[in-house]
Amino acid sequence: MRFDTLDHKQALVVLLGPLGLICFLAGMSAACASAEPGNESPDAAARLVPGEIDDAADCPSRYTTAARAVVELSWGGSLGIAPGTGKLTVWAKLTYAQGNDVAVDVAPCGLQLPALTTTTLLGSIRSAVDIPAASFDLPTMPKFTGKLIRNGSAFELDLNPSLLGLTLNVPAAKWPADADIVTVDHDGDGKPGVTAIPQETDGFGLPPVDVDQTQFADELYVVSRVQYRAAGVITGCADILDGTAEVPGYDYSIVGCHVRDVGDCSTKNLQLVRINRPKFIVAGIGSTYTTRLMSDDSTCADVRAALPAP
Repeated sequence: MRFDTLDHKQALVVLLGPLGLICFLAGMSAACASAEPGNESPDAAARLVPGEIDDAADCPSRYTTAARAVVELSWGGSLGIAPGTGKLTVWAKLTYAQGNDVAVDVAPCGLQLPALTTTTLLGSIRSAVDIPAASFDLPTMPKFTGKLIRNGSAFELDLNPSLLGLTLNVPAAKWPADADIVTVDHDGDGKPGVTAIPQETDGFGLPPVDVDQTQFADELYVVSRVQYRAAGVITGCADILDGTAEVPGYDYSIVGCHVRDVGDCSTKNLQLVRINRPKFIVAGIGSTYTTRLMSDDSTCADVRAALPAP
């Protein structure tokens, strides 16, 4: 994948802290976007060589930034989900030292998915889910690492696979079948994976878990993985970087759910959630990336306040 077409005053950093991830609602697929980890183009082997940094003497010795990616998505229809388009917004907190070849610490800070609408078979319900913002500040949530290389005003960012709600012996291995997923309770609520909450205000409704629409999910338990590489140009030590997001894709699964006033989803409920499988496709254009310089003790709530959803 090439990232060398950016305006020279912009920076591109791809951000998807796990969080590409919860493609929700009455059914999800085992793969969210058309690209798969490990399918890099031949250009991926070309690497930036560390070198001198422009204006390094005037730059901070350490950076903590709020980062937000807004990604344009589309999806086809299924028996239970109508086709559509929308925006996926992802937040993270990035920390790294000044230097031309340095480690980067990445803390996921939020995910907001586009709204989906069920077909008439499932009640034409407009639904959206969110992982509670407070969950990302919990000490049990995973952190990730990567490497940042700079040479002059150019940079290249490579991040290790980011896993949310599960563990893999080889993080970059083929995404497992639902039955083979080993979950981790990263938000510490006693449920598998990470808990996402469907919205119930402003015209949104709970997703149904039976065709008769007598039962509705008020919690979805999800797992996901994201891998990405970014490259671009930084002019000096700008506090604000506005650029273009390039997202190769992500993997996810729904490993359970909770039925309002009933309890955990039955096998039949979960099957309905899984068989309606919208496959989210990342648009080739229109996605954006923005950062703001933050204090080292910033929380995920601070990150999202600094860069609200568009």
